[in-house]
Amino acid sequence: MPNVEKISVALTPEMAALVRNAVESGEYASSSEVIREALREWKQKRLRQLQNVEKLIAKPQLDLTEEEKLAKLNKLFGAWKNQPDLTEIFAEIDQQRHVYQGRSLDSIDN
Repeated sequence: MPNVEKISVALTPEMAALVRNAVESGEYASSSEVIREALREWKQKRLRQLQNVEKLIAKPQLDLTEEEKLAKLNKLFGAWKNQPDLTEIFAEIDQQRHVYQGRSLDSIDN
């Protein structure tokens, strides 16, 4: 085996039991083998995810209507329902800031 570095890893009781069971069943010779295989599979998964992202970036972008763009955003991030208009939110924040500082909005504008 090439040079190795010993590190300590904290596992939940359920994860630790999985590792122990894999070793006790003879499927693996040691806990380290279980963890190394898990890390190899994790690395492969991350590489596949990166390849998928790169494929998406390489695809030509379609011209979407505003409605289609909004539908895609809502699908990705969830629809914002019953939310006040941003202008209202910022106006309320501005009002609260001025009240906190002991001023009125009229005194700032004039």
